[in-house]
Amino acid sequence: MTLSLARLRSAIPSQQWERNAWVLTVSIFVAFSGFTIVMPFLPLYVRELGVTDPAQVALWSGLIFGVSPFLAGLMAPVWGILADRFGHKAMFLRSLIVFVFIAFFMGLATNVVQLFTLRVLWGIFGGMGAMAMTMISVSAPQERAGAAMGRLQSAMLLTNASGPLLGGVLAGAIGVRRTFFVSACLYLAALVSMMLLFKDTARSRRQREAKARLPIRKVFLLPTLLPLIGVLFLSQFVDRSMNAFLPLYIEQLGTPERSIPFWAGLLTSVGAIVSAIAASGAGKLSDRRSIRTLLLATLVGGVIATLLLAGVRSTPQLFAARVLLALLAGGTVTLAFTVASRHLPHDSRGASFGLISTGSMVGGGLSPVVAGVIAAASLRYVFLTGAVLYAVSVLIAMRLPRTDADPLEEQETATAGSPAPSVPAATERGG
Repeated sequence: MTLSLARLRSAIPSQQWERNAWVLTVSIFVAFSGFTIVMPFLPLYVRELGVTDPAQVALWSGLIFGVSPFLAGLMAPVWGILADRFGHKAMFLRSLIVFVFIAFFMGLATNVVQLFTLRVLWGIFGGMGAMAMTMISVSAPQERAGAAMGRLQSAMLLTNASGPLLGGVLAGAIGVRRTFFVSACLYLAALVSMMLLFKDTARSRRQREAKARLPIRKVFLLPTLLPLIGVLFLSQFVDRSMNAFLPLYIEQLGTPERSIPFWAGLLTSVGAIVSAIAASGAGKLSDRRSIRTLLLATLVGGVIATLLLAGVRSTPQLFAARVLLALLAGGTVTLAFTVASRHLPHDSRGASFGLISTGSMVGGGLSPVVAGVIAAASLRYVFLTGAVLYAVSVLIAMRLPRTDADPLEEQETATAGSPAPSVPAATERGG
């Protein structure tokens, strides 16, 4: 018994920031699972709420799917600014509390307008993923931030594979409506774990109490910010534009009709798992290699992968190319946020990460609509357009700093002589 307790204690990280990172990673996995167990089955729920015409089901489903990420992207900077002032943990708990109630009331909806309204509220009070990345970046030592953010991003991506599977079992066993109540319980579990186990570090408290912060208009002038927004907007635009059309592309490649669902499900699940592995691996590599070089490598690889997707002639070839793109896309997001953690000022980190997340979420939200217009001409044009956008993202990423800089230096450059806010040294970020 004594030996078991000793092993348990040795497995618990000694530093508070690292314990917080693991609590946050597990909580994010649980909370995102609450989202992914219900989202794939929204069209079925729309039909259950009385919408019977297939065209109307498709219309309402598209609106309900798209409104939340779009609004969450617009609101991310607002919640980031508030987090810089009142604490990141407080804003994270605020989003979880709201999600518990929204998920519960979605299970009580009686018509599709109510469901749409709740999804609007979901988007307005969202931004949980960006907030979690911010919380990691402000507390982890600079040399460990990449690995910690990679684990967090990996947890988010893994739910894209595990959530729909669990949701499918639940929807079949208890019905789509009751699955929303399970979702609310998962959000509640994440909320309780964060309240009980996540402890503010001294670094986080100092940041919240800081008097001087970079105004939002000057955050926009930071030389690293706009390139990162551009890279994430374009890369997420390309990655999210493809999933909706994979079944059609699989069919176009001559796959037998009975095999299309199998290949579509396999591509989606394997892509999510590969992205999660890549996110974690890229985070670890970023602590030992040049982040800018790694980021450029993933983007150049994205050009190649999308060109391969445009030229495939069989479903196995499609599988190989899609997995390659998933591998690269998973690394891109982690590396972009790690660059941000190295170059953006600590005391305005919430606002900065919020703006970066806006680029990512708006790119992901707009892509299915634009890709749908392009796909009307040819599905292969969707992938060729993706190659062009990845090439543009390479040019944008080349504007990023070649070396890791102190965030204070970039902040002083942006303020052009104004007094700079107090930014503690990286060595002060521990637990």
